[in-house]
Amino acid sequence: MSKTIRLEDGVYITLDAIREKRETFSEAVERLTRVYLTMKEVSDTLGPSHYLKERPKTYADQVKDSY
Repeated sequence: MSKTIRLEDGVYITLDAIREKRETFSEAVERLTRVYLTMKEVSDTLGPSHYLKERPKTYADQVKDSY
């Protein structure tokens, strides 16, 4: 059974850009969800003090740090 979901234009463009050749949007979402869940499991295993748990810098943080 299929469901309809709404995506912002930017999200659609990003998803379209990162999906593999001949991969449907559903397959891309499934693949990315598996990757996310694996990364979350690894992150949860590492514990809160591991450097990979730090919040990644946003573009705004990088610009602020450059001044």
